[in-house]
Amino acid sequence: MTRRFIMDLRLAKWLLPALLAGFVLPTLASADESLLRGVVVDAGSGQRMVGANIQILGTVLGTISDVQGEFVVARVPTGPFRIRVSMIGYSERLMDVELPKADILRVVMDPSAISLNPVVVTADRRPRPLEESSTSVTVLGESEISARTNLRLDEALEMIPGVYFMEDDINIRGATGYRANAGNRILLLLDGVPLISSDTGGINWDIIPLHEVERVEVVKGAGSALWGSGAIGGVVNVITKRPSQQGILSIRSTAGVYDEPSATAWDWTDRTLHYERVDIGYSKAFGPTGLRVAASRYASTGDRQDGDFNKWTVSGKISRHFADASELEFYVAWLRDHSGVFVQWRSPFLPDSTDSTPAQLFHPLLSQDQGNVLKVTWLNTYLKYSRSLSALSHLRVRASLLRSMLGNQFDRGGAFSPAHGPGLEIQFDWLPRESHFISAGVDGKVHFVDGRFFDGSHTELALAAFVQDEWHLRHNVRLTAGLRFDQHDLDGDEPYRQTSPRLGVNFRPTSTLSLRASAGRAFRVPTTAERSMSFKTGNFQVISSDHLEPERAWSYEAGARQTLGGHSYVDAAVFQNDYRDFVEPLVDLAQTASLIVVRFQNVNDARIRGVEMGAGTRLWYQRLHLDGGLTLLDSEDLELERPLAYRPRWTGQLSPSLHLGRVSGSLDYRYSSRLQQVSVYSGDERVPQHELNVRAQIHWSSLSWTLGVNNLFNYNYTQLERNLGDIRNFVVGINGTF
Repeated sequence: MTRRFIMDLRLAKWLLPALLAGFVLPTLASADESLLRGVVVDAGSGQRMVGANIQILGTVLGTISDVQGEFVVARVPTGPFRIRVSMIGYSERLMDVELPKADILRVVMDPSAISLNPVVVTADRRPRPLEESSTSVTVLGESEISARTNLRLDEALEMIPGVYFMEDDINIRGATGYRANAGNRILLLLDGVPLISSDTGGINWDIIPLHEVERVEVVKGAGSALWGSGAIGGVVNVITKRPSQQGILSIRSTAGVYDEPSATAWDWTDRTLHYERVDIGYSKAFGPTGLRVAASRYASTGDRQDGDFNKWTVSGKISRHFADASELEFYVAWLRDHSGVFVQWRSPFLPDSTDSTPAQLFHPLLSQDQGNVLKVTWLNTYLKYSRSLSALSHLRVRASLLRSMLGNQFDRGGAFSPAHGPGLEIQFDWLPRESHFISAGVDGKVHFVDGRFFDGSHTELALAAFVQDEWHLRHNVRLTAGLRFDQHDLDGDEPYRQTSPRLGVNFRPTSTLSLRASAGRAFRVPTTAERSMSFKTGNFQVISSDHLEPERAWSYEAGARQTLGGHSYVDAAVFQNDYRDFVEPLVDLAQTASLIVVRFQNVNDARIRGVEMGAGTRLWYQRLHLDGGLTLLDSEDLELERPLAYRPRWTGQLSPSLHLGRVSGSLDYRYSSRLQQVSVYSGDERVPQHELNVRAQIHWSSLSWTLGVNNLFNYNYTQLERNLGDIRNFVVGINGTF
C-alpha cells in the first residue's frame, strides 16, 4: 500500500507541473487589453443586484456582480464586443460595447416571472445558457424554494421532473433506488465542490443551510466524464448566495403540529407532536470583502416513536475581490445531529420468538426496536481561487475538506472515529480559436475511514485528469466531446482505472427550439460502507461484501426544449442507461433464518430507460403560474428478468399557484405509482403515493407569512416497507429581511 501510494503521489507530482506549465504562456497580457467596469441594477427598484452573471462573448472572460452590484473584468481586448448578463428571475440582457470608448456600464435588468433560459455552470463546468446544453438540466431558483414551507432542500427537489426520494436517497431517473444512504449514485456539489461523505458515500441534506441557497442545478444522466465516480446517475449542484452590498439580517421561522392519525387505534401518545425550525443569517460587504454567516436549529418530536431529532447548523462565507479581478472565497459549515432511528413499524413478528413469547400487535407508528440513536457531526470547508489569465484563458483552483462522524449506536456502543476527505482540483479554461472552448484539469482526493461499522481502517486514493472541447460547428450547432481518466487505489489492492468518454450535440433550428443528444460512459467505485459495513439492529443484519466490482454504465439521451413567447416552455427527453456490475443491497437468502441478512452485491446487468417531460407557463398577466412534470420509467434486472427494486414506473408533479398582489396561494401535488419490486417484505401491501400540500402566503413590508397543510387528505402510504409516510400536519412560517 505504502509503495503504491508513493508512486501515485509521484504521478500527481508530474501531472500538476505539466498542467501548470500550460498556464504560463497565456498569462502574458497583451498591451491591447483594458478593464471593463459596470453595475447591474433592477429595472423597477433601481437596487443594485448581487450575483448577476456577466459573460463577454467570444472569450473565456466573465464574472459575477459583487456585493455592491458592481463588476470588473480584466484583460478585455480593445474594440467592439458583446456581453451577456443573466440572473435567475430576470430576462437575459445582451449589450454591444466598445473599449476603450465605453464608460462604466449600467446594466438594467427586467424581472421575469419564469426563467426560460438561465445560465447554468454544472453541465459543462463553465457558465452557458440552458438552451445550449447537450444534456438535460433543471434549475430551481431561490424564489421557488422560499415560496414553500420546506424544512430541508430535498423537499423542494421533489418537485423537479424525474427526481424522487426513497427516504434520504435521491433518485434522478431511477438511478439510486434505496440504499440507506450508502453509496448514492448522484453526486452532490456545494458551489461546485463535492459534498459526499468518505465512509458511506452518502448525502446529508441537513448541512446545507436552506435560506442561504441561491439556486440548484440538477444535471440528469451520467456525469462521470467531467465529475468522475459518484456522478453515474447525475449531478446536483447547490449554489449558495453571495454577500450582499448593505448589511442584511434575514430570519426564517417555521413551526408545525401533527394531526391525529387517520385510524384512532394508531394514536400512540397524549403529547402534542410538533416540529420547528429557525434560520438566522447576516450578510454585509466591507469594501472588497464580503461576509455571510448563518445558523439554524431544526427540532421535532416526530409523528412516531423514535422519530425525534435535534439538529444544529452553522455556516459562513468570506469572499475577497482583488484589483486584478481575481477572487478568493472561503466557506465553512458545521452540523450536529442527534436523532432517534425508526427502522420499521411494530408487527406481530418477533425475531427469535418462542411459543412463550407474547404476540405484539401491529402498529405503524410504534417502533419495532426502540431506543436506536443516530449521532452525526459533519464539518465541510472549501477554499476557491479564480483568475482570468488573459482574454483567452482562465484558472480555477479548489481545495476542500469534508469530515464526517457517524455514530449509530445499534449494536456498536462506545467511541466512533471520523472519516476525512481532503481534495484538490485545478481547472484551466482556454479559447484557442473562436469556435473552440477547451476545459481541462486534474483533481485528487483521499478518503480516510476508521470506524466500528467498517471492520478497521481503510484508505482510498483517487486521482483524475479530464479534458473537454466545445466546438461551434455553425452558429446554431455545438458539438461537445470530453474524456476523463480516473484511478482509484483501495486499501492497497490492484488500482481500478477507468476512461470515461462523452459526446454531445446541441442544435437550434429556430430561436425558440433547442434539440439535444448525448452519450457517455460512467462508473462508480463502491464505497467503504458497501464493501465493509457490518452491524445488527432488531431482525436486520448487514454484513460486509468482500469482492465488489465497480459499476460501469453507458448513458444515452435525446431531448428538445421549446419556448413559447416569453411565458411558457415545454421540455421532453428520452433516455436509456445500461449498467454492468450494478451494485444493489439484496437479501442474502442463503443466510436468512430468523434474521433478515442484507449485503451489497453486484447484479450482472441492469437497464433503466424512460421518457420525461416538464412544462411551465405564466398566464393572466403572470398572476397564474402552472408547472408540472411526468416521468415514465422502465427498469429491469436483466439477469433475474424483473424490475429493479424501489423504482416507481410513473412519477408526476403538479404545482399551480395564484398571485394577487400581496396575497398568493399554491399547491404541490406529487404522485408515484405502486412499487413493482421491493427487497425485503415483498408480501406486504403496496399502494401508490399521493401527496397534496397547500399553502397561502401574505407579503407585507419586509415580511412574508405562510399558512399551510401538508398531506392534506392524510393519505396513508409507504415508500420503504413498513415505514408510513408523514401524517397530515399544519404549518405556519414567517420570513423576513431587515
